[in-house]
Amino acid sequence: MRTLHNPFLSRASEQERETFDFLRHVGAAVLELLPDSLWDRPLIIRSASGGGKTTLLRVFTAESLREVNVRRDDLRDLAEQLDRVGALADNPTHLGVLLNLSRDYRTIAMSGAPPGIADRLFLRLLDARIVSAVVRAAVGSCAGRYPDDVGRLHLELDDSDERAAVAADQLGGLDGTALVGASRAIESEIVEILDSLKPVDWDRAARGHSQLHSLRLLSSAELLFDNQTVPPVHLLFDDGHALAEDQRAAVLTALQDRRLTVARWYAERLSALDSSEVLQGETRGRDYELLELERATRVNARGGGRRFDRILREVGNLRAGWHIDQYTRSQRDFFEFLDSPVVVEDAQLEAIRNSAKEAAGSNTLHARWVDEATGKTALESAVLLRGAEILMERSRNKPQQTLFDPAEGPALAEELGSDVKGAARLFLAREHDVPYYAGADTITRVASENVEQFLRVCGEVFEYMLAKITLDEPPTVPVEEQDRILRFASERMWRELPDRLPRYADVIRLVNRIARIAEQQTQRPTAPYPPGVNGIAITMEDRTRLLNPGTRDRIPGGERLFEALGVAVARNVLVADVDYSVKKKRVMVLYLNRLLCPRLSLPLSRGSFREQKVTEVAGWLLDGDDAEPTAPEPPLFDL
Repeated sequence: MRTLHNPFLSRASEQERETFDFLRHVGAAVLELLPDSLWDRPLIIRSASGGGKTTLLRVFTAESLREVNVRRDDLRDLAEQLDRVGALADNPTHLGVLLNLSRDYRTIAMSGAPPGIADRLFLRLLDARIVSAVVRAAVGSCAGRYPDDVGRLHLELDDSDERAAVAADQLGGLDGTALVGASRAIESEIVEILDSLKPVDWDRAARGHSQLHSLRLLSSAELLFDNQTVPPVHLLFDDGHALAEDQRAAVLTALQDRRLTVARWYAERLSALDSSEVLQGETRGRDYELLELERATRVNARGGGRRFDRILREVGNLRAGWHIDQYTRSQRDFFEFLDSPVVVEDAQLEAIRNSAKEAAGSNTLHARWVDEATGKTALESAVLLRGAEILMERSRNKPQQTLFDPAEGPALAEELGSDVKGAARLFLAREHDVPYYAGADTITRVASENVEQFLRVCGEVFEYMLAKITLDEPPTVPVEEQDRILRFASERMWRELPDRLPRYADVIRLVNRIARIAEQQTQRPTAPYPPGVNGIAITMEDRTRLLNPGTRDRIPGGERLFEALGVAVARNVLVADVDYSVKKKRVMVLYLNRLLCPRLSLPLSRGSFREQKVTEVAGWLLDGDDAEPTAPEPPLFDL
């Protein structure tokens, strides 16, 4: 029996070793998120876990660029994007060197060394690893063998740059052999100190560096392999969140030195930021380019763009394409198997129509609306009927009713807008089990701007497809199954929240209360905020009060709310849309992660929320979950 592989169960950036296999799964459109200025200032990339940072960095490594350049016909879209941003011309324009900061650097901070000495040892070790990685990449880019050919590499300095000459002395010289030898000696020296079982005399321990000399050296030096010029170095620092706080600050300070010319990118999770940084939003006048992946996709979507959805579709089709072809001999894309229509059965439609007739009662206008509720398909008819019920409920709640039955009133088509139809569609899902969470657009939306979340959901869908293939059946995924899979994924995400969140009690208490409000408002018979609510908002003035330590202290529960919001946003449980304009006011909207919504039958669209005072929101954390008397039982969590 053949083994069927699920291509969505591995993260391309970290688990696929073959460069071409990695590159063919990369959605080239992700490069459209990059800012215009890439090479002359540091670029800091931030996102929640699984946002795509490592994938983006790996695309720009020397090995990846060489592969794309050689196989342009196979990787045409990616090659075009790399040409556009200046990473490729006839050949790679830069020598991309990836450095993972999640190695043992934090061990230095925990070694017991005085802070000043620990920082200097960290910078010296990082310097050594930068130099070693650059030499390895340079030799490889010129078809040399590492370490046999390191002696063929040397650096030429601008004679007028004395600081670069000092940096070269600190790092071992200008010859590849000397640089590698010095780097290995530094690493051995520092690792031996850290592994020592004896007390360390830190004043006599290995000397350290007060700065990253490698950045100064690489900004001034030209790399030559024999007489062949090596492209300028492009340093790619990944997983900055793994550093100790002082180490992270030292690296960021070093990268922002305006005298440096070496291209340098740095990626970290939002969890590395404190709550003030997470909630601060855009910072003007900085010395670096900032790319916050989730924010970039939201800004594009707010302007009417669907760039990230297109990126995810491309990723999904690239991931699954080869496997679908091998397993089914089909040339269809992954998302084509999700195009099944939503079918409303005759019995369901009859129940929906009877409910509308009962709601209309003896009202002639309402009865006429029921008669007019006929669409081209059973689903359209069901939406019109349920939408008519919403309009009936609204008319009954009006404070002034006409004395006569308005038989000649407006037609249903005149009264029933797309927003009410959206609410009706959601009501049908909850009341009559009509599948709601299905289709390619829904799969991309529940990703909530997070690639890892998208891959996990697609993995669940593909598991169903594999089961069908095993039974020699077409792997089309019915909408009922898609709805079930997404609701199950939502339930699982809720249950996993305690494990993924530090200080989770306050965060989950906050998320619970937002969910309660959203659920209650969405289920109101009049659908006052169609299609439904999935977030809350506080004014920008209240946000300023929360960010300011002096005013925050005067809000009961303010400090706990400040910390809980920082954790929730950094870990992509809540999505903050800062400075959103509504009714001549500016607010910060806090949406639930979209994958949390199916469990509660909430809409996935953005824009519907309920405004709250910051004092009230902070009070939720002091009152506890049972402070909401109308909250449905059972609670999402027992805290």
